[in-house]
Amino acid sequence: MQLNLRRAWIMVPGLALCLALGAIACASEPVPAPTAEPQAAMMEEPKVDVDALKVEVVAHYAKGVHGLYAQSLASAKVMDTAIDAFIADPNPASLEAAKRAWLRARDDYGPTEVFRFYGGPIDNEENGPEGLINAWPMDESYIDYVEGNPTAGIINMPAEYPTIDAELIISLNEEGGEQNVSTGWHAIEFLLWGQDLNDGGPGDRPVEDFTTNDNADRRAQYLAVASDTLIGHLQDMVDNGHPAATTTGPSSWPSRPMTPWSTSSPALAPSARANWPVSGCLWRTPSDPRKTSIPASPTTRSPTSWATPSACAWC
Repeated sequence: MQLNLRRAWIMVPGLALCLALGAIACASEPVPAPTAEPQAAMMEEPKVDVDALKVEVVAHYAKGVHGLYAQSLASAKVMDTAIDAFIADPNPASLEAAKRAWLRARDDYGPTEVFRFYGGPIDNEENGPEGLINAWPMDESYIDYVEGNPTAGIINMPAEYPTIDAELIISLNEEGGEQNVSTGWHAIEFLLWGQDLNDGGPGDRPVEDFTTNDNADRRAQYLAVASDTLIGHLQDMVDNGHPAATTTGPSSWPSRPMTPWSTSSPALAPSARANWPVSGCLWRTPSDPRKTSIPASPTTRSPTSWATPSACAWC
């Protein structure tokens, strides 16, 4: 026991001496100086071409806008085809098909509404077509009969409005009040569903409104013209917003016959419009870029007589 204690007393001073010598040796070694390169790299700001980045962001945004309007136009054309089929053969099934096509097309238009409220192509004060495409709420009696007033509306006023065409319904849109809506999605909706008097669901317009009821031919005419007019305005949005476009306007549209179809027989509508492609079916005039003019007799468009709008930018 005494031997172990003696060894411990010898080992402790020895260990302390070793630690001290090690500390002295470490302190004598030179400390490497930090290199300046990593610090400089960390402090250096990344080089960004701001102008190029802006161009890229705007181009990406424009591509998205164009894509959504193109999708809306595509489904609206499907709706237009369904409406033509209904007018050619009015029956409950074809009416229901036209309604379903409207619902799908309107759903596709909905996402484009985020592009409003900044004076862009859709709602700029000069010629934005938003009020012609999507105005709401609407006074239904401005277009057609309503409960308690069977002779209300443009449709039931043949003496005052003998010809229902795009020029007429565009000129009357919001005339005398914002709720006097005569064009766009909701005008078509009212013509398909009728007045909504059902607490448990939508309106229920009878097929006879397009066959045997008063002014059935004018109602069919109005529905077809409203659908074509909507297609034209959506086509304008697609054309004006194409990412690759530098200038837009009627000069880029192909020449096409503009044959107004018979107001006395709506069944002739599909055949008369068969060679009238819906793409770009409306054109601008210098007096009012939103308005259109359908000639009184068959004719062909002349691009040289059209006004060429300035280049359009989405942002």
